[in-house]
Amino acid sequence: MGFNGLVDDETILTVVKMFHRVAYPILVYFHWPTFWSDICSRRYARDRCFNALTMAVCATACARVRDGAQLPPSSPLMSETEIPASETFHRACLEACSNVPNDGEISFDLMRTEAVLGMLCLQHNDVRGSHRHLHRYLGMSAEIGFHSESRWGSDLTAIEVEERRRLFWHQYHLDVQLAVTFGSSIRHREAQCNVDYPAEVYDDEDIRPDGVQLLPERGTSLFKGWNFVTDLYRILEHVINKSRVNPPTDLDTLSRIGLRRASDMDGPSAQNILEEIGRIYDDLPIEFKMPREMTGDALEDRYGFQAANILITMTTLKMILVGSQQDGIQQRCAVAGELLDGLSTIPEAYIRAASTAMLHHLAGVGHLLASVIKSPLSPWSHLQARSALLALADLLAIFETSLRSDVKMSSKIRRHVERIESHSQKTKGLGAHLGNQIGVRPKPLYPDGIRFQDDSRGVLRTLPFVPDGTQTFPHDNPSVNVPAVPEPPSFSPTLLPDTLLGEWPFTLFNADTFDVTGQGSSQPLQPSLLSVPLPPSLSQADELSNFDLLFGDTLQTNE
Repeated sequence: MGFNGLVDDETILTVVKMFHRVAYPILVYFHWPTFWSDICSRRYARDRCFNALTMAVCATACARVRDGAQLPPSSPLMSETEIPASETFHRACLEACSNVPNDGEISFDLMRTEAVLGMLCLQHNDVRGSHRHLHRYLGMSAEIGFHSESRWGSDLTAIEVEERRRLFWHQYHLDVQLAVTFGSSIRHREAQCNVDYPAEVYDDEDIRPDGVQLLPERGTSLFKGWNFVTDLYRILEHVINKSRVNPPTDLDTLSRIGLRRASDMDGPSAQNILEEIGRIYDDLPIEFKMPREMTGDALEDRYGFQAANILITMTTLKMILVGSQQDGIQQRCAVAGELLDGLSTIPEAYIRAASTAMLHHLAGVGHLLASVIKSPLSPWSHLQARSALLALADLLAIFETSLRSDVKMSSKIRRHVERIESHSQKTKGLGAHLGNQIGVRPKPLYPDGIRFQDDSRGVLRTLPFVPDGTQTFPHDNPSVNVPAVPEPPSFSPTLLPDTLLGEWPFTLFNADTFDVTGQGSSQPLQPSLLSVPLPPSLSQADELSNFDLLFGDTLQTNE
């Protein structure tokens, strides 16, 4: 039996294998050969910290499979009916953590345990719990100076160094994601950190205690895509910082001594940033853009998980950046359409495996889009946003069907749209009036749209098509060619009351964050926005070095 006496050792081995298949391509906290060797040697039976980590891993694997993550048909792993309850492992993990002696030493395994538990709480739709575990990790991190490799000690093996780099940057991902999706503050400040990116190895076998072997001829490294996601989160951090800075005033001490820059200083525009990110994305290997169906081969299937992660993170960044443009609402609707198009190329099995955490990420995109509806918008813009929101709700509904946890993001989005429509009809009848003007009803979405592969049922699902600024509003008959209709000039913008947004399911930003009105100026972003210090080892390989041409000397390398 295991250390906790809950399950036998064979069950632990089996569940850890499940984690490797359905979670490890995203939750890359481990050098897998080392971790697997520790599991096989039953280290969890003699080391309380490692026992807690093992229980957290098992809880995560069971939760993912329970909520729809598919195991390959040829897999010898246990059937879904035999999988222990995630909550059982979760309780055992928390008990093990409470029994760890407080001897003043910070255990790296305990730091990883808090990281895994933070993601597990998102899986259970427990956002407060996710923040709680992140705070515990950050407390231990601050105590040992985890933000700087120079404080890790010189006696670490190459394997131990790589595991720490993976943990550090994964927690950075989570920190920024929680800030974007739920409106918390960012605790990590990458400008104050000096941690290299994980080595872009093809397989963990290429990392040995005495060094790392980079063998590109073996194939595409998973960390090529994972490190690109880190690039996106670093940019998101600086964009969020910029958006939350109050305008400088003469009475502000920071402004008087020159620490707060004027908003009109030269710097990269949002469009410049979008274009450069697009070029970097285009240069990514095809595995991260057009993943294959899940086959059961862990080395091949891992790219699909990162493809979904890249797409949704890029969409979040695009939503934020286009909101600062003159036609922000039209661009955000177009970005939502791009998201649906992109997700149609990713087999559903990968998104189901990522489960609730990725649905929160998707729903955060919806909130960024919904936030523009609070601003003064014309009826046409309301209809565009409404169409995009309902399309996203349809997408979320597909994935929610397999979840056991109480996650109903799609229905909340629909109720939000219904309340907006009800208000509009009571005030001016905007939707119906515009529909009569252009010969279409505002309610239906395109009955024909994106063909989406539902792997769990072997069928194709249809996702609604989201129009961009050059296309017409959804109509009832897809065979009818309705020409693009310009926005009627006789309609004046309307402003929805704050009470309509009071029950929105995601507490994201303040009302003016990211210029959610979509009507802000296209002023360039401050140079400090992307003065991103690069970790030392990235001077040759980091894709963000492409920004040098765009930002001049603003990108620095830590000494």
